[in-house]
Amino acid sequence: MNSAKPLITILAVAVIAVMLYTTGDCALTRYDVGGRCDTGVNCKQGLCCVRFTERQGNKCHQRNTTGQRCSETRWPLGSRIDSFLGGCPCANGLTCKMGSDGYGICQS
Repeated sequence: MNSAKPLITILAVAVIAVMLYTTGDCALTRYDVGGRCDTGVNCKQGLCCVRFTERQGNKCHQRNTTGQRCSETRWPLGSRIDSFLGGCPCANGLTCKMGSDGYGICQS
């Protein structure tokens, strides 16, 4: 019987952990335009996580449409994180034609 007590304790802790995880306390909040973000996953669909200047914090922003200025420069510089510097990439189906200044224009 003594060997069953540690097993029951471990099982009880596991059940409590699963219950806490499934209650929604760990659910990811997605923010609208202007909401703070670390990556694009923190933003609602159709938005990107962008930092307009190196000193400003990241915010969710609308992806760009035809004729709008775009950026595909990731922040922090050189990273693969889904956060951009200077502007969002283009919306689906558009490409960001880059200029010599490091920014581009969304085109179909």
